Amino acid sequence: MFFRRRSKHEQRVTQASLRLTVAETELTAAMAELGRTERADKQIASERLRVALAELVTARASLAACAAAV
Repeated sequence: MFFRRRSKHEQRVTQASLRLTVAETELTAAMAELGRTERADKQIASERLRVALAELVTARASLAACAAAV
């Protein structure tokens, strides 16, 4: 039973890590697109994307640490 719980936990961590990787890639691409325009509203969105990307990177590092501890 312990191994079954551990396996599910590891599976969830792996899935979450993959989702975070995809999100990080998409946010990076969006930021690159926003950088090509010069409108002020795009600058606001770009700043928000930077913050979101920083949060995703931190979350992925935390998940990696959690997975290593299991």
